[in-house]
Amino acid sequence: MSKDVNYYLHLLNLIVGGTVVLNGLYKYFSGSKNNIPLYIALAIIIVGPIEDWLNKLIDNLVKPEDRQQFIKKFIDQLTSFIFIIFLGFILIES
Repeated sequence: MSKDVNYYLHLLNLIVGGTVVLNGLYKYFSGSKNNIPLYIALAIIIVGPIEDWLNKLIDNLVKPEDRQQFIKKFIDQLTSFIFIIFLGFILIES
């Protein structure tokens, strides 16, 4: 049961996140007067697919597991930091 819930929540995240990213990129490249749509798209890309890709890369390349966990925590903190920077850019520009 809980596996089904996690699967559908993950699927929902992909759909909604992808929709927001595509909409943000469309608005930015179709002549938006500000950079806010781009910042939103980039923030989601950083904490979504890029963070996931880096974690999978660490799983495949780094041993032992305690070293993996250290690097994954570092990636989590770094991507969160970049996400917050993009939110700050949004506040500055709004």
